Amino acid sequence: MIQLLKTNFILKMRLFITIIFLNCSIFLNAQNKHVVSTDSIAISKEQLSQTLSMLKNLSTKGLDMSKDSLIVSEEFNKLLKDEVYRKTLYPNIYTWEQTINYINTKELKKAFWYLINLYSTSDKNKELVIRSVITYDALIQMDKVLINTFYTYAFTDPEVSIIVDNSPEIIRPDVLESKLRNVNELIQYIYKYREQKTNSKEKGN
Repeated sequence: MIQLLKTNFILKMRLFITIIFLNCSIFLNAQNKHVVSTDSIAISKEQLSQTLSMLKNLSTKGLDMSKDSLIVSEEFNKLLKDEVYRKTLYPNIYTWEQTINYINTKELKKAFWYLINLYSTSDKNKELVIRSVITYDALIQMDKVLINTFYTYAFTDPEVSIIVDNSPEIIRPDVLESKLRNVNELIQYIYKYREQKTNSKEKGN
């Protein structure tokens, strides 16, 4: 038991360190004014392309309505059709270790899906998820990202639905509502944090 607690603590600390490292990297790269070689510029363009792709992914819902049409993303389609891929997103137990792996590989939407599921597993996890989400809100609009994440992964979750003829059939709407409640609670924490931040700035002025 003690060893398990130590392992969980180490994983949680790694998550915080990873988030801080990624945030610092972004700002350091933005402020780097040294002359760079052609190779460095090529790498920089590749990194920019990866970043833009990641941001596009974060800004896209798996399911969305446009007038009378239902728009289905590439990721959602893959989840419907690829059972092996689907299993990687919906483990029996959501772990911090895999969350960190997704952050390290810049698969942030998948990491955020794990955070949504970790949120209600314990009070300690709830606190850590809230801190993680608030940290990322300094860089991206996490309220929108969490909603996009939910609409990408919730409906193909085997805890929620079964896949019949490449279409999700919801069998546990109560579980779906529970995960949506996690998202809504996290968004309320984000709004509260933003309000506190705004009030602090106003008092500082």
